[in-house]
Amino acid sequence: MNEVEAVARAICAADGHDFDEVCGVDANPDEGYCDSGTCVASCWEEHDAEQARRWYRHIAQAAIAALDAARGDPVARVVEWLRNGGGTDISQLSGSTQMLFLKGMNRYADAIERGEPFRD
Repeated sequence: MNEVEAVARAICAADGHDFDEVCGVDANPDEGYCDSGTCVASCWEEHDAEQARRWYRHIAQAAIAALDAARGDPVARVVEWLRNGGGTDISQLSGSTQMLFLKGMNRYADAIERGEPFRD
């Protein structure tokens, strides 16, 4: 299990959810409901378990990057800077434009974390 997956599972468990539990919506699509309080998607209106797992991985990745940056890793500091908008004031942009901008910055940060610009 990689670091992001391990941290995502720990955050999920800290929230009182089971990362691997099969959501009732997925188990019984004809019924279309889940009554489990520990389902990974129990806090999601659509009960989309995969979306919930992606969210936990996203939060884990951000937490790991912040810890690495706090520990002085220069690459992690760049990744954290990008995830925070790269020093750009986006407060004057509309909400949807802000989201698009930050999504792009997160893609750059993700590529750096994967080591893409450093591969031969």
